[in-house]
Amino acid sequence: MSCETAVRGLPSAQTVSLPKAPRAIPAVRFGHPRRHASTWFDLDVASPFMLLALPVRPDHAGKIAGVVHVDGIARVQTVDPAAAPAYGALIEYFHQLTGVPVVLNTSFNDREPIVETPAHALATLQARDLDSACVGEYLVEWS
Repeated sequence: MSCETAVRGLPSAQTVSLPKAPRAIPAVRFGHPRRHASTWFDLDVASPFMLLALPVRPDHAGKIAGVVHVDGIARVQTVDPAAAPAYGALIEYFHQLTGVPVVLNTSFNDREPIVETPAHALATLQARDLDSACVGEYLVEWS
């Protein structure tokens, strides 16, 4: 089953960036769901598959403007650090740096199906003019 037809779980082919940019990207992920969910969103349960579109708390909306739609909602996916330790650590590190336990997330593709091979990931890295890509355990930087 390709990642285009599977229920979207944690990232295998995703683009992650700062959630502050003022452009609408349709998904947001945040770590430690029981600790942060109700602070940032109208949510009191885990949302592990990006199926919920929820109101963003007005006092935090400006801090994550890049994921807030015009109607004040965001598509939310919670991350359980026990189930995805590397991704949970990334979100926690971002939280320590910025005070925001939220990362912007969207599909890793460029007007084509989501990347599924390392070669495709590197080609998409160049085509999308991204700074870097994690391919397996490697960080590939593009300048």
